[in-house]
Amino acid sequence: MKLISSPFSTMLIIVFAFIITSCATTYSFERERPDAMAEYLSKPSEKALAIFMISNNSYGYGYGDNYDTVEGAKERAMSECLMRQQEYDNVDQPCKIYMVNAQKVSEKESGGGN
Repeated sequence: MKLISSPFSTMLIIVFAFIITSCATTYSFERERPDAMAEYLSKPSEKALAIFMISNNSYGYGYGDNYDTVEGAKERAMSECLMRQQEYDNVDQPCKIYMVNAQKVSEKESGGGN
């Protein structure tokens, strides 16, 4: 197989490398806030974790734990998250439910944008 050396093929390789690098540096709450994740996971059920992204690719959060119902835990998590969010001027994303008990929730279920 003969490789074609042209500005187009060079550009294609650069774009491909950029895409691969971008995928490898995806931010996640677990990676950026392992202390907060461990603290949340150690709490008793019923529990929920709400997060928001700050523009420096960090996360803020709030959680509710030891509730009789998941809905109660989710309400508390959102309340805590919204209260903490007010401490920042550089919020990129609104609070959304990220986990219920030890299960991540889908984007559709998260209530993002509330």
